[in-house]
Parts: sequence; structure tokens; C-alpha cells
Amino acid sequence: MEFTHFLKHYLSIIYYASKTLKNGNHPLMLRIIQNGQTKYVSLGVNINPNF
Repeated sequence: MEFTHFLKHYLSIIYYASKTLKNGNHPLMLRIIQNGQTKYVSLGVNINPNF
């Protein structure tokens, strides 16, 4: 019997409103979901909440 395993990958850009930086801005994060495991990576971009 052969089982075929398909890898599922999802990428999303997240406005991380729950995290406020010292300057009052919120970071943009890249959310990577691979085989049910989630990892967040900072994009190095901060957004002013008034924007």
C-alpha cells in the first residue's frame, strides 16, 4: 500500500495589532503555516495605527 503525503504551505501577511512597539506602531509579520506548524517572521515594516 502506498500513501501519498501532500505538503500544505500557507503564507499570510499579518498586521500585528496586538503587539505595540515602543514608538506606538504595529509590526507587519509574515505568517508561515507548514504541515500544521505556524511560524511568524517580522518583515521589518511598522505601521502607524492612525494610517
